[in-house]
Amino acid sequence: MRLKTMSSVSLTGIFFRLKDMRSDKGIKGFYPESNNYPDLVLEYKPSSSQFAVECKWRADWWRREDGEESIDWAGGDKKIQNYNEYAEKNNIPVFVVIGLGGEPDKPEKLFVAPLNALKYRYAKKSYLEKFLKKDSNFFFDHKRMTLR
Repeated sequence: MRLKTMSSVSLTGIFFRLKDMRSDKGIKGFYPESNNYPDLVLEYKPSSSQFAVECKWRADWWRREDGEESIDWAGGDKKIQNYNEYAEKNNIPVFVVIGLGGEPDKPEKLFVAPLNALKYRYAKKSYLEKFLKKDSNFFFDHKRMTLR
């Protein structure tokens, strides 16, 4: 998912401050260490609470050998480890926003899951459905530290 999708939603302004934004740029295997970290870091101004967001986009589900539809959301187990280490080191929650279908800047479906709910790089469709966003607005609950 392109960061444009996230930036088109009014995340900054009165309630949020964009603390950091990364891109996955590199040159033939040479890339900045920050590429290992989530794409966005936001601060909810009223409470100074911070959280991070990793943005992903996949064109479609793929059918596993057992018939289940799944996606490889992480692209590798090392990435999940990196995101978990970032969350622990910075003491902030990390959320994964997965766009599916359509175009990267306008997916047909959008899922928002806390990183700790995605322990494996492959996520079954039946599991991800509980994280499906029904609208395009994002809400951060700073007391529960949840994003929906």
